[in-house]
Amino acid sequence: MNCSEDEAFRFTTVAQWQAGAHDVTFTDSGSQVRPHRCLELVDTTPIAEGDNCGLLAAVDVCGRLNVMSSTSRAWYRFYEVGIGELGRLDGGGTSPVVDMVLGRDVIWLGTDYGLERHDAHTFGFLGLVESPSGDAIGAITSDYRDGLWLVTANKHQTPCVTLRRIDRWGRECVEPIVLTHDVPASVSVVATAEGSSVVVLLTCESGTASLLHVEVDDGCETTELPVRFAGIPVGLAADGDRGFVSLSYVPAVEGLVVLDSFDIDGLLTGREYLEVPAALGAVVDVAPGPTPTVVGSSGLAAVVECERARPATFTYITPTLTRSVAGKGWNRAELTALIPVGATIEIDWVSSDDATLAANIDEVFDAPGSSPLSRLITLQSLGPDGVDWPDDSERTIRCSGSPSSDDNPVLLPVQLDEADGQFLWMRLRIMVPVGRNVPSLKSLQILHGNDSYIDFLPAIYRDGGSGEADMRQVLAPFEVVFDQLDAAIAALPTRIDPATAPDDWTDYLLSWLGFPRLGDLDPVKRRSLLGAAPELLQRRGTVGALRTLLDILTDGRADVEDGGAAPAGWVLPALGPDCEPLDGGSVPARLGSGTVLRAQQPAPFRPGVATLGRAPLGPVCADPGLVLSQTAGRVSITLDVSAGDAATLAPIIDRLLAVFVPAHCRVSVNYTETDPATRSATLDTDLRLADDSPGSGDDDASRLSWSGHWRLGGTTRAGTWQLPDPDEVPAVLDRPGPGDQRNYLS
Repeated sequence: MNCSEDEAFRFTTVAQWQAGAHDVTFTDSGSQVRPHRCLELVDTTPIAEGDNCGLLAAVDVCGRLNVMSSTSRAWYRFYEVGIGELGRLDGGGTSPVVDMVLGRDVIWLGTDYGLERHDAHTFGFLGLVESPSGDAIGAITSDYRDGLWLVTANKHQTPCVTLRRIDRWGRECVEPIVLTHDVPASVSVVATAEGSSVVVLLTCESGTASLLHVEVDDGCETTELPVRFAGIPVGLAADGDRGFVSLSYVPAVEGLVVLDSFDIDGLLTGREYLEVPAALGAVVDVAPGPTPTVVGSSGLAAVVECERARPATFTYITPTLTRSVAGKGWNRAELTALIPVGATIEIDWVSSDDATLAANIDEVFDAPGSSPLSRLITLQSLGPDGVDWPDDSERTIRCSGSPSSDDNPVLLPVQLDEADGQFLWMRLRIMVPVGRNVPSLKSLQILHGNDSYIDFLPAIYRDGGSGEADMRQVLAPFEVVFDQLDAAIAALPTRIDPATAPDDWTDYLLSWLGFPRLGDLDPVKRRSLLGAAPELLQRRGTVGALRTLLDILTDGRADVEDGGAAPAGWVLPALGPDCEPLDGGSVPARLGSGTVLRAQQPAPFRPGVATLGRAPLGPVCADPGLVLSQTAGRVSITLDVSAGDAATLAPIIDRLLAVFVPAHCRVSVNYTETDPATRSATLDTDLRLADDSPGSGDDDASRLSWSGHWRLGGTTRAGTWQLPDPDEVPAVLDRPGPGDQRNYLS
């Protein structure tokens, strides 16, 4: 009883899992959970009394935390061995500092009267930059070039909020970007590390806030991100490692802050509830860095990984699953997961024919800018209008981990014959005690088309009562086992086809064809070898097959030379005292007649290096067969790959050479171990021969510094360099000039 493809919903790939609503992260190896983090107070004891209030924090290019007192302007830096006071930023004035940006060579201070520039190494005052047009400075952030992105506001003008860019000398270097007409109560701004995007957070007096995304590289296009805030935002920071934007705000619950993580498109990727230590005071900002630092009114706290203080529950909800109206109903669900000891997975479901309910749920999943986490938060807040999940029904399936299930996937079947509605939602709840690992979800399959082995039993077993349900439960394990066998048999044609075979099968298919085991080779290259296998096996033992094989492994950076096909030199045979040939011939030796091969082979006798019984004692060798045998069986291979690639490919190539090189040949392999920059150094690694931007139509072969090219002039192999045709029309040299004169070359 094998279900067809259109009778099942499957969640196996990362993209399929991401279609649901959940608070876990999915990778190719299964589900993962963000490590638990908490706020840990930073020891600020070495900071002078009175300077530990009103701190401003920033991270330098080395990843070290730097803080400055907004009143005394004392500067402190955090080292692994402690905190050091580096000096004071004097000379700019006495006005309190409200914002700070630390660049590579310039420190910027935002004050009520303008922007101060200080040397980042000597702390010397470099000058004052007044606010453009007299606008009030709302927030500043680094542009990662020692300049600034500056948000200014002027409530007497409409529009009132403007984004500006200031270079390291204090000059406006782009046209101002108008953001909004409203007057915000507070402003935060961050820029991504690559400098292509700027995100501005505007908070109004009422507590409502909006997040604006400015695409700098796309004509400074501004869009408002569809982000919902549960509280009042108080800080904004850019995570340069992941390219996410982190947002910290204080919810209605006292003593907690919420650290939200968004990607650059406004999708919510993480939400963490952090307890605020009493000694931190009121949270006022969050500073970026490898570990975000929360700035309080009385100190600092770092966001660090820590052990969970209480058991955790994670949830996964499928999108709306709809069967056809003509279908017979729902059959069963099969979950495959790794469940560690102590952890538990609960599976339950809800089925309905209410089209309005399904439309409301679909609206949550299809909302612009929705992420799996935001969908889950919205579904959990719908209350009675959402899916009415059973609290603790008999149909809920529970499975707890055991030592045998840590490394072996467990298959959990769930009967769905009672689900008679057209729409179905399934919920997985993962419960993890303190100190235990999180289960890994591998696959989820929901079958509809209510076929069962019970259809092959006498009608007495299909009376529609409790007896039929019990019999279905008895038959369910057999259906699962035999369905898996049927599916495996039905999938065999696709598994042995090089175009459709899974990556983990390409190694087996190659081994069936006589290749050595290549599980450590890149799956893309394994598939290429599988596609070229007929030609390679037919020509095995030839230079052409060996070159094709190595080109696949090295992306076309291999050169193979057959010693027997190489051109031979000329050596005159030895002559007697009367200039007669020693072999008794009657014709004197001359170039091109009576001569054999290159230099004398083997080499003359040399004490200390000769092989006893084989090295000739005379100065020459007159045996052409011996000379030929020294060169005809030599194969020289040169691979122009980097040192890292050479270490990976060397054992793989050694195994393949044993299959594709005749046994009598002597093989020498030379790894040049150069990198793309070295091969391109003579022509500048940034030089391009054509437009290689996305969508331009020019491929990587027109670039001088990509990993698959050879240095210009470094190879004579045809087709290695592909220069694109010029788009410009060639210049006409004899076009008439002024006065009907022509331009000639001479």
